[in-house]
Parts: sequence; C-alpha cells; structure tokens
Amino acid sequence: MFDARPAVEIGEAMVRGLMGLAVSDDDLDPRERRFLEINHELLEIPVPLDDLKPATPAEVAAIVTSPEHRRDLMQRLVVMTALDEVIHPEELRLLRLYAAAMDVDEPAVDAMQRLVEGRKRLVALDVARGGGRVRQAISEWQGRGDEGRRLGGVWKLARTLLGGADKRLAERYRRLAEFPQGSLGRAFYEHCMANGYGLPGERGGTPERLIFHDLGHILADYPTDTFGEVQMGGFESGYMGEDGFSATLLVLLSFHLGVDSDAGGTTTHGAFNLDRYMRAFQRGKAMKLDLRAWDPWPFMDRPIAQVRAFLEIPPP
Repeated sequence: MFDARPAVEIGEAMVRGLMGLAVSDDDLDPRERRFLEINHELLEIPVPLDDLKPATPAEVAAIVTSPEHRRDLMQRLVVMTALDEVIHPEELRLLRLYAAAMDVDEPAVDAMQRLVEGRKRLVALDVARGGGRVRQAISEWQGRGDEGRRLGGVWKLARTLLGGADKRLAERYRRLAEFPQGSLGRAFYEHCMANGYGLPGERGGTPERLIFHDLGHILADYPTDTFGEVQMGGFESGYMGEDGFSATLLVLLSFHLGVDSDAGGTTTHGAFNLDRYMRAFQRGKAMKLDLRAWDPWPFMDRPIAQVRAFLEIPPP
C-alpha cells in the first residue's frame, strides 16, 4: 500500500474512487477527509481535491488497469472503509463492487463482511488462528509483539507454536544484560524485562525470528502502548513492501475496530491516527532493509543512534 506512483490520470481516478466510497454512507467523517487529503498529496494530483468528483467502480476500473495499481487501490479502499470505526453496508457493497470491477481478490473484504454481520468473534479467531489475510500477516510478518495485551491472542499463539527451550540460545540473550548501557543489545534485554517478555531460548519466550518487532520498537522509539503499536504498524508497513498491508490490517482490526483476539481482553476503538501512522510509514519506507531479513547480532554492542544511522531510520 502507498507504493503506487502512477500517472496523474490514474492517480486522480484512484482518489475519485476513494472519494466515492467515503461519501457512500452520506457522511464524510473528518478522518475520511484527512485520508483523501493524504492520498491527494501522495499521488501528486494537480486538480484541487474539492474540485474532484466521486467515481464509480466501473469508471475507476476503466482507468486503473495495472494489477499493481489495482491491488494498491483496493488496500486503500479497505482502510477508507474502516476509518470512521463503522463498516456500513453500503460501503461494503461498494468494496465488493470494486473488487469485482478490478478483479482483485482481497481477503480483508471478507473480514469487513463479518464485521458488518456483527461476527467480531469470527474476525478475532482469524486474528488468533491466522486465518485469511491475517494468516498471511503471521506467515509473512512473522508475529507482532505483545501489543500491550491487545493482540495477546496472536502473540500467545506464536509463543506456543514457535517458542521452545534452548539453553544455549537463552544464555546468549541473557548476556545482553552485560552489554554497554545505550547499546542495542542492552536496550533489547531491558525492553523484554520491562514488558515481561521471555527471552529467545526460554520456554514460552519470544521466538528468535520474531525479535525484529521488539528491536523495531527500540530503533523507532515507539512505546508498547496502543498508540505506539499503531505507529509500529505503520513503521513495519513501510519497510515490509508488498507484505506491509498485513501489518496495517492487524492494527486497524485490533486498535481501531475493537476486534479482541484474546477472549475476555480489552477492546480498543479509534486509535488509528492517520498522521502518526503515515509519519511512521514514511520512516519505515526510508530504511535500507527489511528488519525481518536483518541479522542484528553484529550491531548488538553498538550505540542505538549508530544502528539507526546505519539502517537510515529518519528521526520521528
């Protein structure tokens, strides 16, 4: 998502399509308006936003013909549908019309359908079990961190399935407590201790292949509260490329639409702040590599600021 830099005519059609979806419930929420402004700016549309008219799915599909641009637009449409915290039946109907007109199979549409039907628990099970698009989120994105307990179901599942005892590995991570203050390794150890996360190698601890998320918290300097996790979703969406929409969808479901993946947990609504998310996305996009494919160990003894500079992470 947000990767498209199409010709002006195509970008204009994309914005007009987003506009058509936003006003389909006869109400333009301020957050929907802000998303239109962001897309208008990102796509560099010369025509003033208020001079554009909503377009139909058929009109948009006739202009937006590239599979890449269509997939990108479909993901933006899903975000637009969720921004006012209510999935309206008319929005869902239009979302399906767009998917059909552009021949895009976007599993997130099914999650929106379940929300319209009031079946939040099924969506929550998708999150916890890894179904649909969220299954891709777990396999591609490889886990999310504790998420301040809001994504507890996903994280507990990942720990259960992937976290096993390995004394040698656990000892390697425990030695990070002896690393210099201010180093990446020492910060990682203290982050895990402060948040109650088991270390890699400890039974039930963080699987080693999932530590990129917690390292990301340290490198991006985002807290583990609700708003910090939304920013982490943007940051990870930025550096994950085509996989990034999975991160966006998970934070939308868990922190904006009140989907509780951990039965009995606390649900969260309305935490998806577009401007914070977009700034975090741009920071992730500017990085020179994907943290999932990065070996942090050669950098564990280095100052955090030095590692940020190496990875080309812009300031907040």
